[in-house]
Amino acid sequence: MTSFEDLLKRHPLPPRPVKPVRVGLLGCGYIARDGHFPSIDVLRRAGWQIEVTAVADAREDRLASATALHPHAATFADADALLDAGLCDAVLVLLWPNLSAELCRRAIERNLYVFLEKRGTNTAAEMEQLRLDLGERADRVHVAYNRPMQPLAESWRDRIGARWGETGSSLDIRLWRVQREEPLFYRDVCVHPLSFAISQVGALEVERAQLGPVAPGASMPSWLRAQMRGASGIPVNLEVCPAVGRARESYTYLANGMSCRLDYLAQTGLSDGAALYTWENGRISVDAQFDTSAPIADAALARGFVHQLARFIRLAAGEETTPAWSLDDAAKVLTAWEAVFAAAGVRGGFGLPE
Repeated sequence: MTSFEDLLKRHPLPPRPVKPVRVGLLGCGYIARDGHFPSIDVLRRAGWQIEVTAVADAREDRLASATALHPHAATFADADALLDAGLCDAVLVLLWPNLSAELCRRAIERNLYVFLEKRGTNTAAEMEQLRLDLGERADRVHVAYNRPMQPLAESWRDRIGARWGETGSSLDIRLWRVQREEPLFYRDVCVHPLSFAISQVGALEVERAQLGPVAPGASMPSWLRAQMRGASGIPVNLEVCPAVGRARESYTYLANGMSCRLDYLAQTGLSDGAALYTWENGRISVDAQFDTSAPIADAALARGFVHQLARFIRLAAGEETTPAWSLDDAAKVLTAWEAVFAAAGVRGGFGLPE
């Protein structure tokens, strides 16, 4: 198994900025607890000058959990009060899409940098409008799609090497979960594999899609399958299953005589873990593997949270001029997401416009 230290050595962080960055969090729920607070901790352990100076949440228990980690942070029950306090250089907007876009605008008006949790907006049209409204200041916004930032993603592509895009090749994506029952699953989780695919093959054209039946006692379709094609011409096949008793997320490149699979750490302790495998002419090589029982900070690294936050902090420190995942990139994800459900016959019900 690859240790946290070995993984960080193998997939190093970008250079840490010279300038310290003061960060505020708008929303201190699950994604802050399991993704972004551990990432801040990892970067600080690596010598990055990050200070959490303010946190905001309407729930007192979440504020208490946040200040237990960062006792010197000012607390706010209201997001606008945090933005007006002048305590931050950058904010992480970790709220639902119906709130996020407007808070992003307000933060940019106050000359802050914005880390916008995916999806960011409910529709591609809203994302495009946000980009237009911000104009040149859109380069201050990083949208948090972590799949393309996971450390093994670059190794996966390097391992494929010259075989990438050869005739007959394809990208197969499987996203399975143990037991998800809420329709939010299809609205919120399905964007993840699309972001990874777009980062590899460019904008997606959806050729066909289908939703499975609703199983007895279930509240939503049992599966989603879609066939797409990237701008580079590579076929992309997607299968999403919300309740199959197993948490698996894999990205498999298939070519003549070889395949290369990246396993994403979908759920700590419940999934196969993060790993990279190559099969070629009947032989298998295990290029990397990650322990599913590792601490949460290690999991944040394997899942790409640490690397994407590092890129954002560099942006806020003025050491990068464009975000690693832009509003335009995010609009492409939502455009593909909407096209998949439209091809499956959905008009409304999963966050799509009527």
